[in-house]
Amino acid sequence: GYYFHVLIDTYSKWPEVSMTKSTKFEKLFPALYQSWEQLGYPDTVIHDGGPPYNSHNWREYAKMCGFETDLCTPEHPQANGQAEKFMGSIVKITHASIAEGKDPKKEIYTFLMNYRNTPHSSTGQTPASLMMNRGIKTKIPTIIAAPTTAAHKQAQQKDAVAKAKQKEYADKHRRATDRQYKLGDTVLLNQRKTTTKPPYDPDPFIVTHTQGTQITATRRGKEVTRNVDKW
Repeated sequence: GYYFHVLIDTYSKWPEVSMTKSTKFEKLFPALYQSWEQLGYPDTVIHDGGPPYNSHNWREYAKMCGFETDLCTPEHPQANGQAEKFMGSIVKITHASIAEGKDPKKEIYTFLMNYRNTPHSSTGQTPASLMMNRGIKTKIPTIIAAPTTAAHKQAQQKDAVAKAKQKEYADKHRRATDRQYKLGDTVLLNQRKTTTKPPYDPDPFIVTHTQGTQITATRRGKEVTRNVDKW
């Protein structure tokens, strides 16, 4: 009920897989736009001569986006070998997932995540490290080092200063006060005030856990977690 469209960056080997209901360019356009929006426009797109690449809309789209198009040799899949080989893997995963009663789309997305974070045989590097300049966290335990380049350090410092200013402004605007809670404290929970209800529920809770600005309290077996400003 759908078609797979594969994009592979020839340098990093980063793959993108989209699923469309039709091979018409109008149906493929949103998927292409989503990839370019995240990764930027390519310099050149190598493609076969089938739909949607044999359409006037495709040529106009390439001109509008500013990339060249390179038609690979007709009836010769090896001319676009990276995409063809990857498509073979997609087909195997689809067949296996259907045979096992699983959702092919979900299995393909899982495969993509693992593929992007596995060293490629031709580069020795993961596609993620070459495309994103960092590793991607998966279920496999691994240590991903924090970025330490000058640009990252400068960004971290500026971000910390900006957040401190935002907090100072917000606290001043709300007339915030520093409230400390400890285990066993008796607290009242904020509620919507009406003509018959006060701003705080008069039936108290007991604080059982604090974590940062989150306060957890219980009342007769009922546990509630709210931000500190709700207590």
